[in-house]
Amino acid sequence: MESLPPHDLLQDKAALRSAFRSRRLSLPPDRARELGYAAQRNLLENVTWRLASSVALYIAFRGETDTVLLLADAWHRGCTVYLPRVKSMGDGLMELVRCEDETQLAKGAYGVTEPLPSLPALEFPIPDGALDVMVVPGVAFDRSGGRLGQGGGFYDRFLAAHGDDFVRVGLCYSFQMVEKIPRTELDQRMHAICTDEGFLWT
Repeated sequence: MESLPPHDLLQDKAALRSAFRSRRLSLPPDRARELGYAAQRNLLENVTWRLASSVALYIAFRGETDTVLLLADAWHRGCTVYLPRVKSMGDGLMELVRCEDETQLAKGAYGVTEPLPSLPALEFPIPDGALDVMVVPGVAFDRSGGRLGQGGGFYDRFLAAHGDDFVRVGLCYSFQMVEKIPRTELDQRMHAICTDEGFLWT
């Protein structure tokens, strides 16, 4: 059984999550697009991305930093592209599904755009060498790779099952960077963070 974190830590995370969700959603659309494109371009220019032949991305939802440029680049270069799909909402489980273009996407759980239910999921645990880079959304990050997610634990559970088999890159706006993310033993770290201000190895 998973041990529960201290109550004050949960309160700290909830307060951070609420504050940064609000700030993210308050961005004017044009400004969000500008900052999102800058963050994506910083990743597009990084050698880690350029050398990747298989990548996992996400479709932005509720103010998350967009991935449209990354998706277009990966599909254009012939990369194998995986996108997340909810496997069990109650258990906070997700899976990765290979998608070849936008026609293989549809609205899924909670209105999130995800791969069609008919598409097969990637084998779990992921076979060695099947994935080079995974781009991960978040509500906030810190410079040591700490991540504050939406609260469902989907990414943390997924990443915990795969160790350091691929590069984990948190993608966010620079204002989502904080000094320190409150962290429990269940929270997974990123290997790098990419924002509109640049790319940082943690």
